Amino acid sequence: MKKRLTNKRGDVRELTSADFKKAVPFTEIPRSLQRKLSAIQKVGRPKSANPKKQITFRFDAALIDHLRQIDGYNKRVESMLLKAMSQERL
Repeated sequence: MKKRLTNKRGDVRELTSADFKKAVPFTEIPRSLQRKLSAIQKVGRPKSANPKKQITFRFDAALIDHLRQIDGYNKRVESMLLKAMSQERL
């Protein structure tokens, strides 16, 4: 008997190695199903018109420990740097 992927509530069971062996690439499923799956609206935050970029700095451990004690420290540090930049102190 074929084991169902979902229960009556629609919860997906844990997949087995046998399930993965039966899997096929998206491009190999029927076009009609590809269109239906592609039309499903993506969930999550809308894309930003001005996305932030991640960079890395190396700071003294004591400074990092101090900053992490502040709620929302990323935003706080960003605000301080933007203020300094606007005052041409950077």
